[in-house]
Amino acid sequence: MSDLDLCTFDALGQVEARVDRKQQEKAEKKHVVKPDPFFKAKKKAAITKMEKLRAREEKQKRIATVEKKVTQRKKRHVKLSQRTATGQPVVKNHINDILARLQAEKKREGK
Repeated sequence: MSDLDLCTFDALGQVEARVDRKQQEKAEKKHVVKPDPFFKAKKKAAITKMEKLRAREEKQKRIATVEKKVTQRKKRHVKLSQRTATGQPVVKNHINDILARLQAEKKREGK
């Protein structure tokens, strides 16, 4: 082979090497992930969403306990307001109510 052929072969090899290097750089650039410009906003939105969800659950629990207390109070009122045919209060219901209050008080003291 002549010197001219070797020069062109070397030149072609260098050109191919450059092309390969550029292709590798492009491939590497494609894999580089840009930082999310809305990262802070998304994080803040997620936090506020979780707080709202937690607040809603707490509110539902409070409403449920209030409704439970109201129904218990209504049942207690109905029992204590019952009367006999002569207009006297039903003693059995009053005694059961007093007993329930004493047991609840003892239970609170025990804790």
